[in-house]
Amino acid sequence: MSDKIDKLIEGLPEEFQPIAERYVTFFVDTSFEDLQNWIELVAEGNWQLAYKKVVGKMSHADLGAELDNINARLRALNRQGAEAVQLQKEIIRNALLTAFAMAKANI
Repeated sequence: MSDKIDKLIEGLPEEFQPIAERYVTFFVDTSFEDLQNWIELVAEGNWQLAYKKVVGKMSHADLGAELDNINARLRALNRQGAEAVQLQKEIIRNALLTAFAMAKANI
């Protein structure tokens, strides 16, 4: 990338820099008309088509890295979901044991 683009990316909040680095090629290599159409897709909430347009311009290496990134995020979400389910099971178990103990004490 050019020094100008690198400086722009460095000026972003730290958590957005990897995202900008990943997608900067799309914005640099896309015509103004196509960018305007892409912005319209995003503004209309048509995220899937907008994303397809971005990944459609990625190189094979960048696309592979993007898939790795998505898979890592999905695995993290799956772990969080599994932990939430386990917590729900523990809460239900404890509630049922408490109710049973209360019922037993009244018998």
